[in-house]
Amino acid sequence: MKVRITFIILSILSTIVCLFLAAMHPTGPNTITFEQPYLFTLNVIMMILVALPSLVLAIFDHMSFRISSAILQFLGAISWFFLSLILSLTQFTPFTVASFVTSIILFVSAIITLAVGSKFVDKNDSH
Repeated sequence: MKVRITFIILSILSTIVCLFLAAMHPTGPNTITFEQPYLFTLNVIMMILVALPSLVLAIFDHMSFRISSAILQFLGAISWFFLSLILSLTQFTPFTVASFVTSIILFVSAIITLAVGSKFVDKNDSH
């Protein structure tokens, strides 16, 4: 369980790093910036709230909860991967690399959520 939660927290932190990179280099008047700290804080809180169900579901050891958590993580990984593909067409390399790393972390986290902590019950065990 510690490994699952660690990887989900790592993916949340990498998402926040991506938000910081996006705020450091705004591309227009309608993007996130540090000039409006209230909106930046609101975006960070929203990203944490989006990732919170995945974190809560990974705490439980039942397979149905872990599958639900992995599905949420796969959806996040796919969206970050497509964002990194779109950003690869631009000249903003740090955000492209950060979003690609975030997608990799989310893919690994989803796989670990499904693989680690599996309890196999032996039906022939008679104690």
